[in-house]
Amino acid sequence: MRRRCRVCASPLSQAPPRIAAPRFQGRRRHEFATGAVYDGQWLGSERDGWGSMAWPDGSRYDGEWRRDKATGRGRFEHSQGDVYCGEWSEGLVHGSGALRHSDGTVYLGQFASDLQHGYGEEVWSDESRFAGEFSWGRKSGGGVYRWPDGSEYAGQWRENEIQGSGSYSGKDRRAFDGQWSAGKLHGCGRYEWADGRCFSGQYAEDRKSGFGVFSWRDGRRYEGFWRAGSHHGVGRLCSPPQGSLLAEWDHGSILKLLGHSGAHLGDHGQVVKQLGHSDSPLVPSGPAAPSGSARTGQSNTKNSHLATILMDGVQSVTMPAY
Repeated sequence: MRRRCRVCASPLSQAPPRIAAPRFQGRRRHEFATGAVYDGQWLGSERDGWGSMAWPDGSRYDGEWRRDKATGRGRFEHSQGDVYCGEWSEGLVHGSGALRHSDGTVYLGQFASDLQHGYGEEVWSDESRFAGEFSWGRKSGGGVYRWPDGSEYAGQWRENEIQGSGSYSGKDRRAFDGQWSAGKLHGCGRYEWADGRCFSGQYAEDRKSGFGVFSWRDGRRYEGFWRAGSHHGVGRLCSPPQGSLLAEWDHGSILKLLGHSGAHLGDHGQVVKQLGHSDSPLVPSGPAAPSGSARTGQSNTKNSHLATILMDGVQSVTMPAY
């Protein structure tokens, strides 16, 4: 009886099984019909390993390949100056990386299938910056946006707009903490001014609407209903220690006096005037505003290989065909 190998159970007299060698051809240079040139490692007829790819317009990729697609770590430089350095998968930007736009805008963070996805930070040349969550190329989730003047919003975003709960503090010391919709005050919140005035109540599209209490540092206050930024409906104007005035209001004017207590309130007309003048836009205007601007939804599309590099929003680093 012939002895058998304990590992493969084959007769020891037989030759060991053959293992097919990989079709690795080493490093070589190849020029494609388009004029693009690849110089690197191959596996059979496919780019595989480390290699560099250069296109006629000046675009260039240096990094890892697998089965003819950029996979692993790599650097892609666009002919117009945009540069991505980071992780790739199946020819797409996927994983962690850094994208620098030719105008100085930088994104550092996570990508999925060529889009910003996960946590990331954006910094613009004017020093505006955003740090927070992205979902398929758009700011969605929690995030902090800071303007060059030091104003800051911290809270929820959806589809590149301020949406949900959040707080804002401005250079002029105005502050708001509450609900937002499409970049506007919308829902319940508390608005404070540098001179001590404060409003706590309901907003609709940046205007006081619903029930709310407006107070001054000296103890005066109005508590009642509002519409489109003006006291509208039943409300009480209090001015301690003089007394209070209860009235029905019509867009800021007394429609019907319902009662009063204590001494005369003095110039309540001046007090009333102060109630409605403060519904000015809260967030800074200009190119860095977080709603309706190039930084939060408007694309800076490039009709070239980096298909749609945006200052924010969709970040695509699609490689050209070869």
